[in-house]
Parts: sequence; C-alpha cells; structure tokens
Amino acid sequence: MKKIKDPALFEKIRKFLTEDMPVLRKKSPNTVEAYRYTLNIYLVFLCKKHSKSLYNVTVKDFSQKNILFFLDWLIEERGNKASTANLRLRHIKRFCRFLMDENILMISELSAIQKIAEIPNASEDTIKFLTIQETKLILSQPDTSKAIGIRDSLFMYLLYDSGCRIQEILSLKLKDFFVQNGTAELHIIGKGNKFRITPISKELIPKFERYCRHYHKSSTYDDYLFYTKRRGVCSQMSCDTAQTFIKKYGIMARATTDMKRKAVDKISAKENSVFKSDEKFKYADNEDVIRQLYGLM
Repeated sequence: MKKIKDPALFEKIRKFLTEDMPVLRKKSPNTVEAYRYTLNIYLVFLCKKHSKSLYNVTVKDFSQKNILFFLDWLIEERGNKASTANLRLRHIKRFCRFLMDENILMISELSAIQKIAEIPNASEDTIKFLTIQETKLILSQPDTSKAIGIRDSLFMYLLYDSGCRIQEILSLKLKDFFVQNGTAELHIIGKGNKFRITPISKELIPKFERYCRHYHKSSTYDDYLFYTKRRGVCSQMSCDTAQTFIKKYGIMARATTDMKRKAVDKISAKENSVFKSDEKFKYADNEDVIRQLYGLM
C-alpha cells in the first residue's frame, strides 16, 4: 500500500465518525452515516477535480475555495438540489470545526469556511402534494406477479400508510412489523433514537405475509425487513436503492402505454445493449482499504 501523505487527517476522520459523533454527541447511526457519506463524496470530488489519489489528500484540501467548488460540482455535475448541497455544506462545516478543535485546521481557515452561505432554494417554499388518484396510480405500478414487484409494493404501501421516512422503513427488522389479533403496527426507531409505535392498516397484513413467503423463508426476527443480496450476503437495503425504484414507478405512472412500449423496444435492441459479453467488474482497490481503516466504509 502507498504511504498516506497526511495520516493525521485520516485518523481525525476515523475519530470524528467513530467517537465524536456517536459517543460524545450521541448522534444516531443514521446521522453518522449521513456525515460519512458527505465526507466520502467530498473525497471523491477532491480526487476527481484535483487529479490526485486518496493517499495525497491533506487537511489543506479542506479550504473555502475547494468547498465552494464542491457545492458547484454537486449541483452542476451530480445534479443535486440546493437542499442537498446545503446539507453537505453543514456536514463539512461541522467536520472542519472538529478539525480546528483537534488543532490540525487553522482557526483562520475555519472562519473563512464558516462564512460560506447556503445556496438559496427557490423551491423550498413550494410543497407539492399528490392527489388521491395520483397516489393510487403510483401504488399500482409494481408488477406483483413478480417477487421484486411484491417487495416494492409493500415498501411503498408502508411509506404511504405509516408516514415514515424512507430510512425509518429501511431500518425495520422483521420483529418490528407486529401483528396481533388481526391488527398491525410498526415499532420504529426515529430521529434521535426515539421509539414510537405506528398503527397501520390491516389490509397490509396479507401483503406483508406474501412478501415474507418470497423473501424471508428462513430469516430470523432480527433480520432486516428489506434487504439486498450480493454474493450470497444479505445486507440492509440502501436509501439510494429505495429511492431509485420509487422514482421509477413515478415515471412509469406518468408514461403512456405507447411510451413504455417504445422504451422497452429501444433498450432491448441488441445494438443498444450497454452490456458486453466479456465485461468484468472490479469491486475493490487499495483506496477501499484506506476507507475501511478510517471508518469511511
């Protein structure tokens, strides 16, 4: 493995994610994960825009100039909204404050970073609601003749019926879907690790039972209700995965039958295939080792 240019920085990243946030500040696992994601995205930005490897990132890369470019990159190249970019900015500011407290970031640099204003969000005051008909249309999109459609249908019905956040649904274990005497409720750990019980419609019980017959034939009550499987290993479904299929069904609900037919014809044509018969995938490199060592994975 190559030598890390600024090991003190990566040691502080590890301390921030594994000690300061979860232990000293009592932040929830979901909050810590959000900070971890932000730091990973910022490191990706530094490596791409400065043509440097992860080994060469130093504390000097946490500067006002770089963070301003980072916000532009989030919106222009990653297509993030202002609200998402502002969240990343708050995370970076908090981490930089930690670096200053740990005496590896100059107070003058922190002062410059703290002056960065959040991006105005023109749409933040505009809240759009789905009509009952639109909601029914989206919920009807999954093909429940297939296992994945059964999964997606239950997930979206739970979101609608419970009013939970996506991450709260993803954090549910099998035991948290509690059925007794023909009624059902969700046992939820929300923001701040606060526990609550949310009653749900009894009509969801058959959907839950059908889903379990496909996805939880040999599971334990402590297994995640919604999971993904890779190389035979089950893990908690990610927020990105859930958002992707929810967005897909929203697009499908707006599409006409003719639009769907043309899209299927186009992507299934051999000349348009994105796959190659000899394509190989790489799942890890040396930089992944660094991320694991310092709590970034």
